[in-house]
Amino acid sequence: MHKLCMHLTNYAINKDNENFVQNNSEDILAGEGSKRHLDWFRKHLVEEGHDDEQLFQEIEQLIVKTLLSVQPSLAH
Repeated sequence: MHKLCMHLTNYAINKDNENFVQNNSEDILAGEGSKRHLDWFRKHLVEEGHDDEQLFQEIEQLIVKTLLSVQPSLAH
């Protein structure tokens, strides 16, 4: 946690960090550089012993429930 910029997901901020590594298209799929492809992330989850299908289903359910909870306000 002492490397605060390492954990930033906002590209506009992170790109100005001295440790930022610009990716090319091959790097993104290989997990190199400062960006990662979603396919790489899912493969990484599986390699770490996580069920990526279940995780993404739970994320989908969370998104649906969030949208349902704000729907009355949006319709108003």
